[in-house]
Amino acid sequence: MLGDIMKKSFFIVGIFLVLVIFYGFYAFKEEEQNSITHNVIIVKIDGAIKVPGTYEVSPTTKLEDLIFYAGGLKASADIEKINKDEYLKSNSNYYIPFKKIEEEELPTENLININTATKEELMTLPGIGPTKAEAIIDYRNKNGLFKELIELMNVSGIGEKTYEQLLEKITI
Repeated sequence: MLGDIMKKSFFIVGIFLVLVIFYGFYAFKEEEQNSITHNVIIVKIDGAIKVPGTYEVSPTTKLEDLIFYAGGLKASADIEKINKDEYLKSNSNYYIPFKKIEEEELPTENLININTATKEELMTLPGIGPTKAEAIIDYRNKNGLFKELIELMNVSGIGEKTYEQLLEKITI
């Protein structure tokens, strides 16, 4: 009889220990998951990047990694102006600058001078129809001659994609 009581006691204690172990394992696992989800920072990247936007990354992420996550650099990115080894900071904005193209770098033959071109000449450029050609001329008349090619992005209707298409076909 005493043996039966001891067996029942050991059985109850054993079940209790198994329950405590499973609960501890579950609590530890949940705590681990919470620490992982809180260990991210939010950053934004824009400019000469293929997929600009907001990203959640690890606090040990470098700018080079963020550029990779964002699809890489566009061909017109000025990589000399960025520090790829920089560690990212939470809630920060990172801008990848575009290359500044010097006039001497471009061959001047067959290029359209956006400071002197007529509406018809501008319309021969890819992505430029009558409305955008008029907008370029209006901008030029209102603000004076373009001093840099990148100023073309200030014209209504000309964004990064159109600018990149025009870059090898225009001059100032």
